[in-house]
Amino acid sequence: MLSRRGLFQSLLLGFVGTALAACQSRANLRLAIHPWIGYETFYLLEELGRLPSNILLEKYSNTSEKIIPLREGLLDGGTFNLDEVLSIREQGIPLTIVAILDVSAGADVVLVKNKPAQPPFIQANQRIGFEANQFGQLMLDLLLVHVGMTREKLRLYPVPVGDSQIEAWQRDKIDALITHEPYASKIKRLGGQIAYSCQDFPQRIFDVLAIRSDMLSSHVDSVKSLLAGHFAMLARIQQQPDDSLYRIASRKHLSFEEAKQALHGIILLSLTRNHQLLSQQGGQLQQAIVFIDLDGFESVNDTYGHHAGDSLLSELGSRFLTVMCSHCTIARIGGDEFVAVMTNLTSQESAYPILDQLLAVCNQPFLINGEAVNISASIGVDFYTPSDYDQEFSEINLIQQADKAMYIAKQQGKNQIWFFDRNHHDIDQDVKINGA
Repeated sequence: MLSRRGLFQSLLLGFVGTALAACQSRANLRLAIHPWIGYETFYLLEELGRLPSNILLEKYSNTSEKIIPLREGLLDGGTFNLDEVLSIREQGIPLTIVAILDVSAGADVVLVKNKPAQPPFIQANQRIGFEANQFGQLMLDLLLVHVGMTREKLRLYPVPVGDSQIEAWQRDKIDALITHEPYASKIKRLGGQIAYSCQDFPQRIFDVLAIRSDMLSSHVDSVKSLLAGHFAMLARIQQQPDDSLYRIASRKHLSFEEAKQALHGIILLSLTRNHQLLSQQGGQLQQAIVFIDLDGFESVNDTYGHHAGDSLLSELGSRFLTVMCSHCTIARIGGDEFVAVMTNLTSQESAYPILDQLLAVCNQPFLINGEAVNISASIGVDFYTPSDYDQEFSEINLIQQADKAMYIAKQQGKNQIWFFDRNHHDIDQDVKINGA
């Protein structure tokens, strides 16, 4: 039997961070989405006006509602869990995973009305509600194995995730319920108590973005833009947690604390983690987080206006994309800051040519209102291997360390690249690349 990693690799296009050559279709790409805390990056993109123009998010209440329109060709893909993708493919719908979004670590739950003092918290002959799809069936099977029961011991009540589950709970049609956030928080308000969660079944439910294989070749640019936006929103959630949580809470009709707890119930997988999980290679290749902060950008806004500044950032983004290799991805994370991820580096030195080019394209003049305008960039870099990441560091640690190196580059005169020294947890002042 394939491992979860093996399943991802067998279903993956190898899309994350790649640069595929293809023509762009004129048609919109219609992607299905439903309420789940792990999909909030896409809702944030839409709310902030940063969703690619030819990506349409078709909203449903639950996964079950997506299947028929997907089968009838009314949808081109969407957000699913891994087991749903496998089931859909078995029905002859050619889905390809383009990114792993999250791993459930407590946001998928089994709620009960009267929790016993001692386990098992599910009793024989209880009425248990669950959605009769791949998610519901998988959670039910995991639960039964965990408590040592069979289906015959319970009274099963199929009910779709969403308002139907809330109604069934309120009308006392069920004694226990398999559900997920944000509905879990709403049912907990009605007295629901967590009996079990995915913390009891770790590393079993992965959520992914999957697209019809026959649509990918004509929508490469759109998908790459969507993924860049997704990872940029992950960075935004980490760097602006309060604002992000207030937005999530408002959209999902949750309190701030409920939204915070729901988000704690998943592990959002960064671009780096996607590469690590999906890489076919087992070696310890170098990787790098690159933090770029523009020098002199504020004066462009002050002198020429914010519209000119936005145009400069758009032009610079296009320049960056011409530099990045097939194992590199870059995204703007806010203001005049960019973060790039470089993977599969045979050595730290192998990154230098790309870093030099990133600095060089910032130094090239920009044409604004007929005038040549010059800026530069301060760049900080943090190198690491997957084993470093697994043992010591989180994604936010790596970004913070690259940011620290960038700050030193700015202090030392700007327009240069500095590296974080992992051995001494300090800045490497001997190895730097000076701008022209």
